Amino acid sequence: MADPFHGISDEAYRSIFEIIEQCKKKELIIYGAGFWGIQAYKIFARLKITPKLLVDDDSDKQGKYFNENGVTTSHSGVSIVSLDEAISLYPNAIYVCAVTQDNNNNLKNMNEKLKEKGLFSKYSHFLPMKYMVLLYGGLDGLSRSTEIGQNNFSTDNVNNIIIFNHMTSSGALYFNTLVDNHPNILTIVNIYNAALVKAYNLRLKYLEDEELAIEISAQMFRYFKWDLPIDMFAEHCYCRITERYFSNEKGKPEEHAYIDGADFLSWLLTALKGRGKVSFGYLLKAIITAYYNTIGKIYDPNQTYWLFYDNHQQNFNTETIHPLIQYDFNKIEYWTIIREPVQHIFSFIMWLDNLNNRYPMIPLGHLSSPANVIDVLSCDLGIMLQKNEINNDKVIRVIRFEDVKRGEEYMRVICDVLDIPYNDCLLETTFNGIQIYFPTSDNSGKSIVITGNDKTAVKRKDFSQLLTSFDIFRINLAVQDFKRQYGYEVDIPHHSEFTEEFIEELYRIPFKFENKLIEIAQRYIKEGHFSDGTPQYHKCVTDLFLDYIKNGKQEMYDTLV
Repeated sequence: MADPFHGISDEAYRSIFEIIEQCKKKELIIYGAGFWGIQAYKIFARLKITPKLLVDDDSDKQGKYFNENGVTTSHSGVSIVSLDEAISLYPNAIYVCAVTQDNNNNLKNMNEKLKEKGLFSKYSHFLPMKYMVLLYGGLDGLSRSTEIGQNNFSTDNVNNIIIFNHMTSSGALYFNTLVDNHPNILTIVNIYNAALVKAYNLRLKYLEDEELAIEISAQMFRYFKWDLPIDMFAEHCYCRITERYFSNEKGKPEEHAYIDGADFLSWLLTALKGRGKVSFGYLLKAIITAYYNTIGKIYDPNQTYWLFYDNHQQNFNTETIHPLIQYDFNKIEYWTIIREPVQHIFSFIMWLDNLNNRYPMIPLGHLSSPANVIDVLSCDLGIMLQKNEINNDKVIRVIRFEDVKRGEEYMRVICDVLDIPYNDCLLETTFNGIQIYFPTSDNSGKSIVITGNDKTAVKRKDFSQLLTSFDIFRINLAVQDFKRQYGYEVDIPHHSEFTEEFIEELYRIPFKFENKLIEIAQRYIKEGHFSDGTPQYHKCVTDLFLDYIKNGKQEMYDTLV
């Protein structure tokens, strides 16, 4: 008999169906008797699996009982025990961790304990947050018969695609919300499709029908309606799309933007059923048409549609996705949004600081190592837009954040490139057609909300909070070729007019923004993250600028939208 899991890495489980099959053979133990333990318990109950025990490291919970309502002292439910006691009773069971996806420190500690006991497996990666749709009608959605009518979208209607990438803090999210409501553009705002590519290559390309539909929904969990207490959002739902990025005019999460997960699953299965294993390009079509049928957008056979795919990946190489989509679309566009480098560095670090203040319990990968910081800063040098032997045959259109802020004048240019009519909705920031706002802070640090039409980020002239005048000069000295290439003003001599020794001396002095990076990192250390100590950023920042200067100007794409 052929191996049904052939091709899937031992590090990843095939789907939740595989976990269920294994639990039927070996029994299930849920590790964690808190909020997410309740959700995990409910999810497995929907799939006809009851855990033998719950494990919790909190001695106050041990010896008590657990059911769908949580921890109880009554003798109804499943016993809560220590990890050692569970091992003595069920040494061969499947142990899954029930924590929020974002609380990586807890998850890391739990996984380490399982590894020490020889109990860790690929099934331990199960995260209940991803499968919450099963508690909100997901299984009913899969069993519901849905037919595509003349007003509904089908995968045959989507034949053009824009692959969109960015410099971090360059306005990618802002641009995505501008095009969200255009009649000819189909987009799912900030879906983090780079993660979808990874999941497809690792697991999804081996799946079919209901199994594939559920695992796609696990990738889409940030977009579904949940009926959870609002006080759970800040602590547990950092990855929920509006809690993280958007708000209403009062600064609260814009809950109306979420979609019905059961409806989405029903429409998705309609597009997947009987297709067998599908290409990545077809999978994108299935997701986007299911999404738009769910929110009720009307298909117009007289319209030309573009799938706007926010790949959301800095320093992007087109070859990571082009082979996956080249045969599924008639037209493929590659776009990248950039920003003036000084503005970008300032905005990026202020964004990190603001996010840290809002979610101090969640570590930001951007700061976990100097290499990650460099991955962001290298965008300022245009490294992601340098031609090479791999992507030389591609046309990459470059969008400047500053041009997008010009409003109607520039958005008409965008429409001309795509050969679609201009629409005034391109002047509003929306999510599923609903007006949204962006949380930020004013100069005093007070939390405020702004619309996408706010031009503060373009008009900013004072960077003293993070950069000295000397810092600004050194940044511009290094990035001036990038700035000239894309029409930004440059008013300093070319670095070729200085000696190598002089330039090296210029960059020996730390940048002021390094202090802010260290300050944020130290806050995370207090939360138990970055156990190796405070990352040191100066050498990597200096080496980045010096190496770029020494290597000289590289040929870059010059196709400005």
